[in-house]
Amino acid sequence: MNKEQNATLMNGGSPMSLCIQKDLVVSKRHVSPYDSEFLQDQLLHRTGQAARAKHSCLLFVDAIGCVELDTYGWRVNLTERATEYLVWSRGRGSLAELIHLAKNHGCDWLTIDRDGPPVSGLPTFDEDLMNGGRV
Repeated sequence: MNKEQNATLMNGGSPMSLCIQKDLVVSKRHVSPYDSEFLQDQLLHRTGQAARAKHSCLLFVDAIGCVELDTYGWRVNLTERATEYLVWSRGRGSLAELIHLAKNHGCDWLTIDRDGPPVSGLPTFDEDLMNGGRV
């Protein structure tokens, strides 16, 4: 179910239709090294670079619709696949906690950004453990 909000604006007298989605943006420091590696491996499998992945066989190849934000983090599309990941992970781990938080607030996207704001009450992880800041 897509929670898009459509808005119509006037642009010089002609209607303009916009698609507006909610996005939770959080610091990359809220993602554990294990979950950072998981997200990076998802991207490698999706882009045909599976040989570079640290895990040769992933249950969730292309399971989480995510895109890389250069070296800054990831954007995760909170579709049914993200819900399937929550079931598979039994809701454990930093990524599951972030997905759950975003979905509970009606978000369509979860952005995990190096420069994103920290969220009080969530665990943080040492960025030096994540390949010198690059996951």
